[in-house]
Amino acid sequence: MGTCHTPNVIYILNCKFRDAFYVGETGCALNIRINNHRHSVLSTNRMPQSPYTPSESHNTNFDLSFLFAIIHILPLTTSTSIRRLWESAFIHDLNSKMYSDLSLQ
Repeated sequence: MGTCHTPNVIYILNCKFRDAFYVGETGCALNIRINNHRHSVLSTNRMPQSPYTPSESHNTNFDLSFLFAIIHILPLTTSTSIRRLWESAFIHDLNSKMYSDLSLQ
């Protein structure tokens, strides 16, 4: 089980206001990466590398707007390119599940 200090992870940020998510990867401790996202939302009101713009209900308060969780922990020796492959696989898998859920409605 990982903590906010766990490095080499694939993580997800879930919006509490919309049916939206962001999947990312980091080689550093997760709390450092989350702080980078927090700063980005506060300074630009936009998630990095994402077309997703928080709604006005976010009030630029990252901690009240998003939940984060570790999806997968990789060995410490994992390279950036392998981490990014894992990230892409999770993005594809989550998008596929989201669209298949919509088609069932």
